[in-house]
Amino acid sequence: MPRCDVCGRDMDMPYHCSYCNSVHCEQHRLPEAHSCPGKSEAEARARERRRSGHPGVDVQGGGWTDSEPSGRGINGPSGLWDKLQGNVTKYLLFAIVGVFVLESVVEPRLLTGFGPGEQANRLFNFLFVLDAGWWTKPWTLLTSVFAHGGLGHLFFNGIILFFFGPLLEKRIGSKPFLGLVLAGGVLAGLTQVTFYSTFLGKESGVLGISGALMAVMGALTVLGPHIRVLIFFIIPAPLWAMTLGYAALDLLGFLGGGGGIAHLAHLTGLALGLAAGWRWRQEGYAFPKRRTQIQGGMQRGL
Repeated sequence: MPRCDVCGRDMDMPYHCSYCNSVHCEQHRLPEAHSCPGKSEAEARARERRRSGHPGVDVQGGGWTDSEPSGRGINGPSGLWDKLQGNVTKYLLFAIVGVFVLESVVEPRLLTGFGPGEQANRLFNFLFVLDAGWWTKPWTLLTSVFAHGGLGHLFFNGIILFFFGPLLEKRIGSKPFLGLVLAGGVLAGLTQVTFYSTFLGKESGVLGISGALMAVMGALTVLGPHIRVLIFFIIPAPLWAMTLGYAALDLLGFLGGGGGIAHLAHLTGLALGLAAGWRWRQEGYAFPKRRTQIQGGMQRGL
């Protein structure tokens, strides 16, 4: 039987907050009654729409909706972001799949076992791989985040993004979530290639959204360490234990020489996520302790 996130009361008919997706009894169902973190963001969006003259109406305090089907769409002042709002995770998934299709055109071996540890053709490296010479191809700061070295790499990262992305996005909002993903991905890749070229004198190329995903997991771990996950879809464990396990594997892998995996990039993303999560926790975005989230099982795909 579901319980209220505020008072723990058992409920036959729970109320789900449309702002933060939490569960409450009748007494705490209003955003003001459970200190809803998403309400202020929704109110800010509503004020922006009123300032821009958006032809919409406020539906029971739950946000603005178009009253004219042929409204401004993506050409309006904030139309593009309106479509992304609340759906950033979904579009990130579309992006990594779309980029992988482009990668496969450039490097067909991706579909037959090509991995990041093998030598790709020059065009593939030029377009998608972040390395020590990134300033000569600055677009790879972003393309490398969305690119992957094979179907398995894409699948495991996509699974983690699918399960954990929406949970954090709904909690902190779409803009901060997107900012964390992009910052985590870029910073993780730069740290990896800079460290290896500067301190070890080795060439290192980076592909994948793994560093950004570790940032997401780090932030979630600080905001909701008690969140329950199913490791390998079977073993129940708190999120903090899973994150600690990933961190330990990456630390051991980094100290052991890498093994073709960007362990330092993962650790960098995790550190950024932990720092961001701590800040958001101080701002009141922590998950209620009584709330239990069961997520899909994760394999080591970062």
